[in-house]
Amino acid sequence: LQKSWFGPEKGIDWFKKNGFVISGRKTVKEAYPRIFLTPRIPLYLEYFLDAGEEIRKVTGDLGIQWDTDDYQPLVGWKPCQAYASPHDGYDLFVVNFKLPFHSLSYTSHNSLLAPLSEKNPYAYCTVLNARIVRERGIRDGDWVRLESEEGYTDEGQVFLTECIHPEVIGIPGCFGRKSKGLALSHGKGVHFNTFVPHSLERIDSLSAALDSCVRVRCEQTYSPTDPDTRFTPLMRGGEWLTERLPLEITGGISTRIGTYTRFSADVPLASLSSLT
Repeated sequence: LQKSWFGPEKGIDWFKKNGFVISGRKTVKEAYPRIFLTPRIPLYLEYFLDAGEEIRKVTGDLGIQWDTDDYQPLVGWKPCQAYASPHDGYDLFVVNFKLPFHSLSYTSHNSLLAPLSEKNPYAYCTVLNARIVRERGIRDGDWVRLESEEGYTDEGQVFLTECIHPEVIGIPGCFGRKSKGLALSHGKGVHFNTFVPHSLERIDSLSAALDSCVRVRCEQTYSPTDPDTRFTPLMRGGEWLTERLPLEITGGISTRIGTYTRFSADVPLASLSSLT
């Protein structure tokens, strides 16, 4: 694969020795080719009508109830479960967005891109609208717990901005990796997929895509500027617990943007004061 992309002299042995290829300076068109494309985009997809008829015939013969309303030639909008469900307290939609230097989840462990994420304020943070969140007493840099209507939870550090809709919480990329073997990406950032429940009701009957529209509630768990709310997250029985500890051992919280040190409950409390 390497040789087919970079030439016969650049095989696996070459990459073990050199690490990566320096391609040289690119033109704007080479670096951002999509904006220079001039494709034709169809608006009326007539073949969806025939496909819908075929699906109805097959599922009807098999006695399977199958929703074929979306087999229509023009684009349409329908409310998902999150719009129709009761949402007392769950008043924010959690949405996922991409960063320009990451691709899906595998680049989160890239040794060049992981340090870049540390320096980007959007990468490992929970992005919230500044005006709405300040009304709730949440400030930039605070830690919050997000909980979906189905009870799935994760925690993240707040980054406030006016560049996001006041009704949503933005979570970038595919961070918050769970494998402890991924030293560069384990536990860094919020794991968006944690909030998405898997059920047949959430699967699109046309594309088989999973509905990722989810409501969550947001509550403050830690504020760097408020010593009364300081805590160190601990893990017991595979679950993260929020426990208040003496202030002299809270120095383990990292000063890096969007990350902090998660201590195991097996670590003696006396040793935590030496960690930074």
